[in-house]
Amino acid sequence: MDDRTKYFDERCVVVADPQLINPLDLKKLENPIENRKLYLKNKQTHRDLLLTIAKDVKLYLLDDKFMVFDDVNQEILYEMRFEVQKIFGIDFAVQSFVWSSDSLVNFNIKGQNVSSYVFFNLLMDAAGGVAIATDAFHTPSGKQFWLRRIAQAFHKNQYVYFVDMPKKLKSRIKTHKDFKEKLLTNVEVWTKKEEGQTRRIIISPTPLW
Repeated sequence: MDDRTKYFDERCVVVADPQLINPLDLKKLENPIENRKLYLKNKQTHRDLLLTIAKDVKLYLLDDKFMVFDDVNQEILYEMRFEVQKIFGIDFAVQSFVWSSDSLVNFNIKGQNVSSYVFFNLLMDAAGGVAIATDAFHTPSGKQFWLRRIAQAFHKNQYVYFVDMPKKLKSRIKTHKDFKEKLLTNVEVWTKKEEGQTRRIIISPTPLW
């Protein structure tokens, strides 16, 4: 059993807490000196090169995280950590941590910003999930990140679902308008409280239910 899976049993009852990210990790990435230390440390770690975004700017996969390194300035431009959670018997990829530097906006992959490209093109394969689910706890910036991905999902004609595990509810949201009317302000989805663990938004390239 993968250490990153099985936060819910087959009845979708919480059996273990999701990973929580130490706030110090954000501060280290945002601090230029600490960022360089992390860059040098991760450069010594086994990593798989996924893409060369620009000269000396490369995207890597390191175990359970994606990272973009700027080898000229010796800094980390992007880090996204993921885990796998089983919901209603299906393995979902979940982003547990996303950070990017202000300078990441200067780069894109095939016309998409880096975060969007990783989300839609690489995350599911790396995590081994069949779709992507929101994580259990949302910061305001995390919510905004997901609102952008949901809008893109509808634009890409992908499938968007809302699941309420205690109620055994699996509901497809068919249009962006329906999403904004029904779920945009739903406090049980966009919360840091325990309710957020069992009520999720899901994006899938194929029908799930």
